[in-house]
Amino acid sequence: HEFGHFAASRIFQVFVTEISLGFGPIIKQFKIGRASGVFPNERGINITWRALPFGGSVRYPDLAPEGGGERNDNGGSSLHEPRYLPSSDDPDRLENKPVWQRIIIALAGITANVLAAWGVLLLSGNAGQLGEISANIVRGMRTLASPRRITSEEYSFLQECFLASSCSVSGGLYSFASANLYLAIFNLLPLLFLDGGEVIRLLCLKMGGGRGAVVRNTIETLQLVLTLGVTVLSPLFLWRAHQVL
Repeated sequence: HEFGHFAASRIFQVFVTEISLGFGPIIKQFKIGRASGVFPNERGINITWRALPFGGSVRYPDLAPEGGGERNDNGGSSLHEPRYLPSSDDPDRLENKPVWQRIIIALAGITANVLAAWGVLLLSGNAGQLGEISANIVRGMRTLASPRRITSEEYSFLQECFLASSCSVSGGLYSFASANLYLAIFNLLPLLFLDGGEVIRLLCLKMGGGRGAVVRNTIETLQLVLTLGVTVLSPLFLWRAHQVL
């Protein structure tokens, strides 16, 4: 997923400072790119492995002081600081790229997940099951998120969906494909901090004028309420998934 974001960022020459695997405190980190000359201006990118092995992120630099880029006195040897911090008007900054490029970057992670799942299914001769597995994941997520009691029929379906007991794809390949499809579907949700929410935010930037501002504020408020609701209900979702497994 994060490789998709990173690859799209590099295609559009966006300044990237870090690829983070997981969240929380840094366990291990190293820098790539400066010595090899892979990246422009010897900037380099930090690769960090963090304590909580859930998700990840591609990070972009904070603003440098006004008046231009800032070069570190230590020549960029610190793993925590890029060698060059772009100024606010630097064309390589993500926020200075056209909206359509930023939307492609936001959707690139989801695209990478779908392509990875499709590739595994293709190699196993089951590429036609991509749509079926995706539909089962959506149905399973809706069932787990519902506040009502899970019926015995739904319980059996969820077990088949998670454990691939009725799927012709072998267990390991199914798990890999379904995990990637789950990430893709989950990140499409129009929530704050997810790719789907970022796409909606970017589309709102295209709305100009007073009426556009009202629409943007309304959508952002709805996103915030929806995100808070999902956050509150997520323990119920995880508890029910644990029961099924």
